[in-house]
Amino acid sequence: MASLSSLYRQLSNAQEKVSEYEKEIRILEERLRDVKKVKRNLSSVVDSNTSDVNRKINKANLRLLNAINYVEKNSQLEAIFEGKEERDIGVDNNLTSCDSELVEEIRKVERDLGIAESNLVSAKNRVSSIKSSIAAEKRRQREERERRRRRRRQRAQASN
Repeated sequence: MASLSSLYRQLSNAQEKVSEYEKEIRILEERLRDVKKVKRNLSSVVDSNTSDVNRKINKANLRLLNAINYVEKNSQLEAIFEGKEERDIGVDNNLTSCDSELVEEIRKVERDLGIAESNLVSAKNRVSSIKSSIAAEKRRQREERERRRRRRRQRAQASN
C-alpha cells in the first residue's frame, strides 16, 4: 500500500487537475457564448442592413422612374440597378463563408467542451478514489498501531 504522504501528493495533483479542467471549461463556455453571439449579431445586422439598403435602392429606382420621362428609361434604369441589391448571408459568398467559419468554430468549441467535461469527470473520480485509498491507509495504520499496543501489553503482562 502507498504511504500516506505519497497518497496526499497524488490527491493534491488530482485536485490541481480538477481545477485546471474547471478553468478550461469556464473559458470554453465563455468562448462558445461569444462565438454564438457574434453569429447571431452577424445574421441580425446583415438581415437588417440588407433590407435597409434594398429598400433605399428600390426607392431610388422608383423616384428615377417617376422623375425621368422618356421611352427607353425603363430599360436603362433596369441596367443601372440590376444586380445591385444587397445579398444576405445565404447568397453572398463572403458572408456565407464567414457564417460557415462561425458554425465550424461553434462545433469545435462544443467538441473541446465535451472533452474537457469528460476529463473533469475522470479527474473527480480520481480524487474520490485517492480519498478512499487515504481512508483505507489511515484505517490500516490505526489497526496496525492497535495491534502493536496489544502485543506490548501482552508481553508486559507475560513478563510480570
